[in-house]
Amino acid sequence: MKTVYKYKVNPEDSFCIRMPAGAEVLTVQMQHGVPHIWALVNPDRDIPVVARRFHLVGTGQPFPNALGKFIGTFQILEVNLVLHLFEELDKCMT
Repeated sequence: MKTVYKYKVNPEDSFCIRMPAGAEVLTVQMQHGVPHIWALVNPDRDIPVVARRFHLVGTGQPFPNALGKFIGTFQILEVNLVLHLFEELDKCMT
């Protein structure tokens, strides 16, 4: 059986999140003033946990080539910031 899990987004340009292998990232949105990723995961303890790399790009900022899959856009209204989340092609070194 699969379950939706929530992961806090680090406010860094590039960051890694550990989640069960095969997790399907669904969306990125703000919740209570904090950005989060929601993913559909298989919580079976026999499934290995892997580190996945994500990258944030602000509107109007330089865009590195080959960032990978676009996940979504969210706004941090307190500072009038619009960020776009991508899952990078490069693996995390953890």
